[in-house]
Amino acid sequence: MFDFLKVAMSLLPLCIKNIEWDGEILIISGDDWSFNTSSVWRVSKDKNLLFACWDNQVGRHIEELIGLSVENVTWVSENQPIDPSFALSDGRKLDVFCSSVFEPWVLNLPNNVVYVGNP
Repeated sequence: MFDFLKVAMSLLPLCIKNIEWDGEILIISGDDWSFNTSSVWRVSKDKNLLFACWDNQVGRHIEELIGLSVENVTWVSENQPIDPSFALSDGRKLDVFCSSVFEPWVLNLPNNVVYVGNP
């Protein structure tokens, strides 16, 4: 999974052009890239939780991320390379917590590079 970080970071920044959340699957995409997950997720800034997948009006809040860029990719917990954390251009972070053992997340990067999370 450390190759994942190396490759992902070499392709940054990734501009967010579309976001969809249907209550079960989060899809974030831009030109030639996409990320989707069926796991739970949250958005924070500094030490403050801003919103999470089950919050009221999450659809309105998540649309605020359109136009931002993914500037860095790390792990929520560095000693467990399972849950990705995306640092956004305005200082917010999108953290994903793998809650599905079948396909917790999929990141499609430019040049047909695909990573599938596997807890």
